[in-house]
Amino acid sequence: MRTLLFIFALIGCGNLFAQGFYIDGSIVSITPGTIFSVPDSIVNKGTLINNGQIIISGAWINSGTYDAGAGQVEFDGDVDQVINHNAQSIEKLIISGGGKKEFLADIFVQSELTLTNGILVSQNGARIVMDQNVTINGGSDAAHVNGPVERKGTGDWDFPIGNGTT
Repeated sequence: MRTLLFIFALIGCGNLFAQGFYIDGSIVSITPGTIFSVPDSIVNKGTLINNGQIIISGAWINSGTYDAGAGQVEFDGDVDQVINHNAQSIEKLIISGGGKKEFLADIFVQSELTLTNGILVSQNGARIVMDQNVTINGGSDAAHVNGPVERKGTGDWDFPIGNGTT
């Protein structure tokens, strides 16, 4: 089996853009300081290592391996988006752009959840599970989770839960 390694590193601007992005058995690494913006969908059937920033406006279908590294993922579509992260971790998760973000499997947030504009809607009983030290930014009628949210550890926390409207 051939393995292809892509390392996205740009000197200077640090931005990459793609229409749609399909990984099939390859290893793709987003390096620190790189912004990888996809105005359509990403399908991962390989290995995606994220130490930069990925911005997705379409669907995110991950049936491969996602290594959260130190990176962040932003779902910024202004129309409904489907998110199937396959019960893997995301270091920093940002919800923006508006619309529904339907997540089909658990998402484990390791350090930061930012809710700017958009509703995370649970499908299939999927949960947002946050580590004990996760920082939550934002949260409003226009940006919250409509579904189960869990937090690891002990203590008192605010949960960014709503009903899809409030």
